[in-house]
Amino acid sequence: MKEGKGLLHDAVDAHGGLERWKEINEITFSAQTGGVALPLKLQFGAFKQYRGIVSADAEHPYAAFTPHPQDPLQGVFQNGAVRILA
Repeated sequence: MKEGKGLLHDAVDAHGGLERWKEINEITFSAQTGGVALPLKLQFGAFKQYRGIVSADAEHPYAAFTPHPQDPLQGVFQNGAVRILA
């Protein structure tokens, strides 16, 4: 199994190479999660189904996740800070 930079290079190459990655601004995804970590912290159903947006700008990282466990709030990471927005 590859690790680190070798795995990263393989993933980038498999999706069009570095030049293609430089053309994108953000990645949007939908995900479902499970497991016992959040229920053990009494966060039942937290992030069971959510949508995320992640910027592709390494100099100005940004990530947003909806719904926040306290819907309709949104969790945001920007400028090195984590915030909960209405």
